Amino acid sequence: MDLINYRKQIIRKKVKRIRDALPKNKHAKLSSKIASTTIRSPIFDSANCVAAYSSIGSEVDTSFLIAKILDKGKSLLLPVIENNIKVLSFYEVIDFFADTVEGKWGIRQPDT
Repeated sequence: MDLINYRKQIIRKKVKRIRDALPKNKHAKLSSKIASTTIRSPIFDSANCVAAYSSIGSEVDTSFLIAKILDKGKSLLLPVIENNIKVLSFYEVIDFFADTVEGKWGIRQPDT
Protein backbone atom coordinates (compact mmCIF):
# COMPACT_ATOMS: atom_id res chain seq x y z
CA MET A 1 0.00 0.00 0.00
CA ASP A 2 1.39 3.40 -0.93
CA LEU A 3 1.64 6.29 1.51
CA ILE A 4 -1.35 8.21 0.15
CA ASN A 5 -3.69 5.23 0.42
CA TYR A 6 -2.37 4.46 3.89
CA ARG A 7 -3.10 8.04 5.01
CA LYS A 8 -6.58 7.91 3.47
CA GLN A 9 -7.29 4.71 5.38
CA ILE A 10 -6.17 6.32 8.66
CA ILE A 11 -8.31 9.43 8.05
CA ARG A 12 -11.37 7.33 7.13
CA LYS A 13 -11.05 5.30 10.34
CA LYS A 14 -10.69 8.44 12.44
CA VAL A 15 -13.71 10.14 10.85
CA LYS A 16 -15.80 6.98 11.27
CA ARG A 17 -14.91 6.80 14.98
CA ILE A 18 -16.01 10.43 15.39
CA ARG A 19 -19.29 9.80 13.51
CA ASP A 20 -19.97 6.61 15.45
CA ALA A 21 -19.55 8.51 18.73
CA LEU A 22 -22.23 11.10 17.90
CA PRO A 23 -25.40 10.80 19.98
CA LYS A 24 -28.37 9.72 17.83
CA ASN A 25 -30.23 13.01 18.31
CA LYS A 26 -27.14 15.01 17.26
CA HIS A 27 -26.66 12.75 14.22
CA ALA A 28 -30.31 13.24 13.21
CA LYS A 29 -30.09 17.02 13.67
CA LEU A 30 -26.91 17.29 11.59
CA SER A 31 -28.29 15.01 8.86
CA SER A 32 -31.45 17.12 8.68
CA LYS A 33 -29.40 20.32 8.46
CA ILE A 34 -27.30 18.92 5.61
CA ALA A 35 -30.40 17.79 3.70
CA SER A 36 -32.20 21.12 4.24
CA THR A 37 -29.17 23.13 3.13
CA THR A 38 -28.87 20.98 0.01
CA ILE A 39 -32.57 21.26 -0.87
CA ARG A 40 -32.53 25.06 -0.47
CA SER A 41 -29.53 25.56 -2.74
CA PRO A 42 -30.09 27.14 -6.18
CA ILE A 43 -28.03 24.36 -7.75
CA PHE A 44 -30.40 21.72 -6.35
CA ASP A 45 -33.42 23.77 -7.37
CA SER A 46 -32.28 24.03 -10.98
CA ALA A 47 -31.08 20.42 -11.29
CA ASN A 48 -33.15 17.92 -13.25
CA CYS A 49 -31.01 15.00 -12.11
CA VAL A 50 -29.39 14.43 -8.70
CA ALA A 51 -26.94 11.73 -7.66
CA ALA A 52 -27.10 10.56 -4.05
CA TYR A 53 -26.23 7.51 -1.98
CA SER A 54 -28.13 5.23 0.37
CA SER A 55 -26.69 5.78 3.81
CA ILE A 56 -25.87 3.15 6.41
CA GLY A 57 -24.70 3.26 9.99
CA SER A 58 -23.40 6.62 11.13
CA GLU A 59 -23.18 8.14 7.64
CA VAL A 60 -25.24 11.26 6.98
CA ASP A 61 -28.84 10.02 6.76
CA THR A 62 -29.86 10.61 3.14
CA SER A 63 -33.43 9.26 3.39
CA PHE A 64 -35.05 12.71 3.65
CA LEU A 65 -32.95 14.07 0.78
CA ILE A 66 -33.79 11.07 -1.42
CA ALA A 67 -37.50 11.50 -0.67
CA LYS A 68 -37.33 15.20 -1.60
CA ILE A 69 -35.49 14.49 -4.85
CA LEU A 70 -38.25 12.10 -5.88
CA ASP A 71 -41.08 14.32 -4.54
CA LYS A 72 -39.83 17.20 -6.68
CA GLY A 73 -39.89 15.00 -9.79
CA LYS A 74 -36.14 15.05 -10.27
CA SER A 75 -34.26 12.06 -11.63
CA LEU A 76 -32.50 10.22 -8.79
CA LEU A 77 -29.28 8.37 -9.56
CA LEU A 78 -27.86 5.91 -7.03
CA PRO A 79 -24.54 4.06 -7.26
CA VAL A 80 -23.86 0.38 -7.71
CA ILE A 81 -20.41 -1.11 -7.31
CA GLU A 82 -19.77 -3.26 -10.36
CA ASN A 83 -17.71 -5.96 -8.62
CA ASN A 84 -16.46 -7.67 -11.72
CA ILE A 85 -14.82 -4.47 -13.03
CA LYS A 86 -14.44 -2.46 -9.78
CA VAL A 87 -16.31 0.52 -11.18
CA LEU A 88 -18.95 2.69 -9.54
CA SER A 89 -21.93 3.01 -11.90
CA PHE A 90 -25.06 5.11 -11.39
CA TYR A 91 -28.60 3.99 -12.22
CA GLU A 92 -31.87 5.89 -12.16
CA VAL A 93 -34.34 5.09 -9.40
CA ILE A 94 -38.01 6.09 -9.78
CA ASP A 95 -39.38 4.49 -6.60
CA PHE A 96 -36.79 4.03 -3.86
CA PHE A 97 -38.22 0.86 -2.30
CA ALA A 98 -39.50 -0.75 -5.50
CA ASP A 99 -36.35 -0.06 -7.53
CA THR A 100 -33.67 -0.90 -4.95
CA VAL A 101 -32.40 -4.04 -3.25
CA GLU A 102 -30.05 -4.65 -0.37
CA GLY A 103 -26.59 -4.93 -1.85
CA LYS A 104 -23.09 -5.34 -0.53
CA TRP A 105 -22.70 -4.36 3.15
CA GLY A 106 -26.49 -3.99 3.46
CA ILE A 107 -26.57 -0.81 1.37
CA ARG A 108 -29.72 -0.25 -0.71
CA GLN A 109 -28.80 0.07 -4.35
CA PRO A 110 -30.59 0.02 -7.72
CA ASP A 111 -31.85 -3.41 -8.74
CA THR A 112 -29.90 -3.79 -11.97
